Amino acid sequence: MNIQFSYPAVIEFDGEAFQVHFPDIENAFTYGVTLPEAIHNAEDLLGTMLVSMVKAGEPLPVASVAVNCRYQIAPFPEVAAPLALFLLRKQQGKTITEVAKLLTMTKQRYSDIEKGKNLTLKTLHKAAAALGASTQIAITAF
Repeated sequence: MNIQFSYPAVIEFDGEAFQVHFPDIENAFTYGVTLPEAIHNAEDLLGTMLVSMVKAGEPLPVASVAVNCRYQIAPFPEVAAPLALFLLRKQQGKTITEVAKLLTMTKQRYSDIEKGKNLTLKTLHKAAAALGASTQIAITAF
């Protein structure tokens, strides 16, 4: 199973600012005075929206194929990584306690990892492996 949080975004300059919206996510709008600011704000907004949906028990929308969208936006890694671990654990029907035991750490420590507290790349890799997954890192230029 591949867990990704990259969504197509439409970014348009209206003469004053770069307006951003995500066609796949209802009511997901932001902007920036400059293009880099708009992209940064879109990454922030996307993370906030996805975490809010998960907390509300809503399914995450499937990302459509980017047609007429020049930008694929992903939330900040510090949001995406713990969210991916949470979703993977839930999909496998495991409890926080069960995963903590697999990692030989306390329940509180693993709970903190899923909240993004003190999550290192090494810990992310170990947690993903304990859940039967691997990690990949991608850096995408705009």
